[in-house]
Amino acid sequence: CDSDIGFVSSLETVMFQADSKLKKINEFAFIDSAIRSFVAPKSLETIGPRSFETCYNLSDFEFEEGSQLKTIESLAFTATPIISFTIPDTVESIGSEAFAFWGSLTDEDGDYIEQEINVPYPDEESATEAYGEGWNDDIYPHCTINYIG
Repeated sequence: CDSDIGFVSSLETVMFQADSKLKKINEFAFIDSAIRSFVAPKSLETIGPRSFETCYNLSDFEFEEGSQLKTIESLAFTATPIISFTIPDTVESIGSEAFAFWGSLTDEDGDYIEQEINVPYPDEESATEAYGEGWNDDIYPHCTINYIG
């Protein structure tokens, strides 16, 4: 199905059946939606560009154990207030600005939302070599980057 979920205001949690065969989340699939929680099936290989952009309520994003994710395309999670995001160790490329504006988002009181990205590599150089030039932790200056490899 190539339809998008964006602009759906009543959907809050997205989960898939254990035997899901979903391989890709298309461009703009959830843009501007009201989802709060998303559990990606282990079959997922690609998160398309801008697929979760400006999902201002999305704070919890998880991957099922045994994730097969290979690609996070550009602007996939732009301006999305996920609190903690762990990149599966199967990821081979991250598009430019996939996490743009992370660390610069504020809550309704104007306080910065504490966000972190957990990377399965020991340092920025290793992550850049693995993910390509789109990865650069300098574009996330207020976001905590944890190199956990």
